[in-house]
Amino acid sequence: MVSVTDKVKKALVDFFRGLGRDIDEINDETDLIESTGASSDEGVDFAIDLADVLGSEVPDDFNPFVHPSGKRGMKFRELVEHAERFVRASKGGDHGA
Repeated sequence: MVSVTDKVKKALVDFFRGLGRDIDEINDETDLIESTGASSDEGVDFAIDLADVLGSEVPDDFNPFVHPSGKRGMKFRELVEHAERFVRASKGGDHGA
């Protein structure tokens, strides 16, 4: 079974490769805007890919590249935490999280 972390990482690599950008390394602290050169608009596009990869709904107002504060890029580990919540919610297991 492939972990959520691995699914998200592969989806990111594939997404950026599709844009003609190779991402050298993605680790927990990778800032998904600063480290990749991504734009906020690209995050909106990636949200669709993320939903497909996870097999779960992603909220319409969720941008996987922008921290919820809107003041910085999302860190990879933060994106994985959100993705895990989306998967749990789709299975009915997100009780109050």
